[in-house]
Amino acid sequence: MNPDDTTAADDGSGDDRRLSADGDRSRETSRLAPKTRSRLSRSFTAVVVACLLVTAAGGYLTYTGYGETTTTETAVVGSWEVDTGFEHGGTVRDDTAMFNAGQRMENRPLYFSRLTPTLEGAHVVSHEGDAETATATTELRLVIRSVETSNEETTVYWQESEQLAATEASDLRAGEHQRTAFAVDTVAVTERIDKIQSDLGATPGQTEVVVVADTAVEATIEGERHGDERKDRLQLSLSTSIADQQNGTQAISGVYRPTASVAGPATYETTRSAEVPVEPSPIAEAGGPAFFVLGLLGVLVAGGLRYTGALDLTPAEHRRLAFETERADNAEWISRGVPPTEPDRRVELDSLEGAVGVAIDSNRRVIEVDETPPRYVVIVDDVTYVFEPPAVPADQTEAPQVDESEPEAIEIGEQPAPDDEADEEDVADEP
Repeated sequence: MNPDDTTAADDGSGDDRRLSADGDRSRETSRLAPKTRSRLSRSFTAVVVACLLVTAAGGYLTYTGYGETTTTETAVVGSWEVDTGFEHGGTVRDDTAMFNAGQRMENRPLYFSRLTPTLEGAHVVSHEGDAETATATTELRLVIRSVETSNEETTVYWQESEQLAATEASDLRAGEHQRTAFAVDTVAVTERIDKIQSDLGATPGQTEVVVVADTAVEATIEGERHGDERKDRLQLSLSTSIADQQNGTQAISGVYRPTASVAGPATYETTRSAEVPVEPSPIAEAGGPAFFVLGLLGVLVAGGLRYTGALDLTPAEHRRLAFETERADNAEWISRGVPPTEPDRRVELDSLEGAVGVAIDSNRRVIEVDETPPRYVVIVDDVTYVFEPPAVPADQTEAPQVDESEPEAIEIGEQPAPDDEADEEDVADEP
């Protein structure tokens, strides 16, 4: 055999192998459309991340559905409530047209300094709940001071404090009340304020008269010790005047107003923690493994497609996709039609919009040929673009209305090309 023939035979078999490989590759990649493979290739990272998120969600649901069989719950096994308050009143000293001597006034917003110069009251402590007994201590003080408040800052110019009363109860049962009684002579307090201001020679700030109650209460609930500490206030707004008379007595006038400011009820609880079984959710039981497998399968499939090159595009497919992209980007400048064959030089368009587009792009007019049905013609140089609309149905005898204000025809001579007259006459003579 001729060596050249052998070489030729070898070369032919190599081409066959390459063609076979290209054919196999083409068959593999043709399982997915080129656009689909291109989109998957561009979005590969996003697809893998989404699949991993689905896998993580499935793993979490699986863990909550099958992993946790018990949970810790906290329950309240006992509660205790502490409350405090003020009671106040006064006894009328002299008979008047409105009140009788010895008459009792209680918890009024205002008292008359002449009728009830002494305010009598009590600080009350009570508790309710699961504590059988409690320990309560109360100390009452009368505080007289001069203060001034500016920009939420309080300045104390002078202050005087004295103890009014103190009580202690070691076995105060639930529902019982501990009362710490006190009495404040408002006339004596007014005289004391006048004496202090006289000694100072000035009256700076605002004078305050306050009964302060410092209270501490403790109790045991289900083996746990609870304590409550608070400071309550009963402020007395004095508007009392004292005038000495010639007979040696004093003329008292004015009023005073008690205003209570207390902490209010406070509740304390004793809790216990316990392990309780958890009923798995049907959604977690069924959906968890499904999401986990689905996400993992998505990662494997995406990775397999990338690894085997199933998402790769051939050069021809790259060129085709590039063309389709350019075609879509320039669709508004493209009209569908039939290209001319020499020497006809005639292009058939499939829509009036296409003819209008050609006219706009070439700075021409669309010529409506008065026929049945009419034809629409655009002449650009030596090429004629024609659109023929569908035939009018037989039952419609009237022709479409035409605006008479516009010319019915355009002279061929109006086209800018100098030698278009013969071509336009040929167009007008076409059947």
